[in-house]
Amino acid sequence: MNSDTTTTVDPDQLSPLISERQRAGWDLQNASGNYLWLVISYCASAVFALASVLLLTRSLGPENYGGIIAIIAASQVVQIFINWSTTAMVRFGIEEFVESGTIRNSFWSRVYILIPNIFLTIVLSAFWFPPLSDWLKLPSYALLLVAVNLITGVLWQHFQYGLHGVKLAWLHGTLLALEKLIIFAAVLILAITNRLDVFTAVLSFSFAPLMMCFVAMIYLGRSVSFPAAPDRNQIKKMLQYSLPLFPSSVIGYFSSNYLDAIFIINLLDVRKLAVYSIAVQINSVILMLPILANSLLLPMFVTMQTRETVPAGKAENYFAHVVPVLTLIWGTGCTAISLAGYYVIPWVFGSDFLETSTVLWILLAASNFHAVIYFGYAAMANAHLLSSVSLYSALCSAATNISLNLLLIPRFGLRGCALATAAAFFVSLITFVFFLKRKVSLRLSWTPAALVPILIALAVMILFSAPLVAAVVWFIVSAGVIIVFYPSVRLGFRILIDRGRFSSNIQ
Repeated sequence: MNSDTTTTVDPDQLSPLISERQRAGWDLQNASGNYLWLVISYCASAVFALASVLLLTRSLGPENYGGIIAIIAASQVVQIFINWSTTAMVRFGIEEFVESGTIRNSFWSRVYILIPNIFLTIVLSAFWFPPLSDWLKLPSYALLLVAVNLITGVLWQHFQYGLHGVKLAWLHGTLLALEKLIIFAAVLILAITNRLDVFTAVLSFSFAPLMMCFVAMIYLGRSVSFPAAPDRNQIKKMLQYSLPLFPSSVIGYFSSNYLDAIFIINLLDVRKLAVYSIAVQINSVILMLPILANSLLLPMFVTMQTRETVPAGKAENYFAHVVPVLTLIWGTGCTAISLAGYYVIPWVFGSDFLETSTVLWILLAASNFHAVIYFGYAAMANAHLLSSVSLYSALCSAATNISLNLLLIPRFGLRGCALATAAAFFVSLITFVFFLKRKVSLRLSWTPAALVPILIALAVMILFSAPLVAAVVWFIVSAGVIIVFYPSVRLGFRILIDRGRFSSNIQ
């Protein structure tokens, strides 16, 4: 088995275009509009999600809210053993859509992989639930809630990737916003009617994704048609691509916030988990911005490989000049949000969540390392079927997170947990880029230098707990980086602005 190779499709063997979305030029020409819509949708999702969090914490208190987070975390842990083939859905779905205008084969092939996976996981619940329940301090009735949230979450993710397969990312964003709105409405109604508790809250988080599955199926329509007979060759290809991602997903959990939840509950307490989870959710919402960029870059890279070739020097210029510029821009946003959050979070959520501000600063700094991956490296790896790169990155990141959590949490509490996450993300980036560069010719350019300002500002914040000083230090160091690399900075901005000239060369 070798998942690190790509296949070249003869353009003469491709079916005629039945949708403009089958062209790589479409991805570039509509990049701004698609991304803007996704950002708006995810901002709406964030508003409704944070409103739900605020309502739950105010109505149930930190301890009960921590119980809700623990149940959802348990579901997310188990999903790792089921969702390892989701990336294959979008990777091969895009390729099939570009070739034929449908994703019928890829969609149903992944269903045939998914169904026995879900069945086996539920049957084996007697083995995985007791230790998971002990780790997360779950109540006796939690198995039903975990199972329901697990199944609806898995199905909804499958449809999300199906929407990306037909390049309907804007619809994916819209449905996610609608999902969060339904959850907030359900929690609000339960609170008004005095029926809000841990059980009903978790059911609300499970019911909304199921509704979105029905809506997504209506929109996919002819793109998936009726269930296709099992295609052994397609299933084999998807399994070959996904198998390295299975251990990667499992190992990746050990560098995730879900593992942090176990450490916090066992080394600290459930109230601390509630405090930490607020920072995690805010950071996750913000980190969706580069993830959205990655979701648009992958279809473009796959389409270029399937129907077109990349004009000479264009992809190289993107990684050499645009990625570091995006990295510096991302650092700007993270610093501004960290500074604002330091003062706003205690005012919004109350004095019980004062420590959230410092944790958020560290996590936002850590997000810079993952953002660099999402600005192009992850999409390039998936387009070239280099799923093994994710495995190597996950191994190193998990080892870092586990060891540092054990070392730092007993001594520094939640701040130590956040620092362990930051170190894990940093190791993940280094490992990812190292192994990717061995397979694909890429220029790092001054991307490492673009990370220096946020690293120095984070060090100042940790040592002196002075948010204003840290922000000023970031500004000074960033100005120095811009001066040193000004020609590349200028070129990077020109490429971002002048996408039309790029897309005109790709028909």
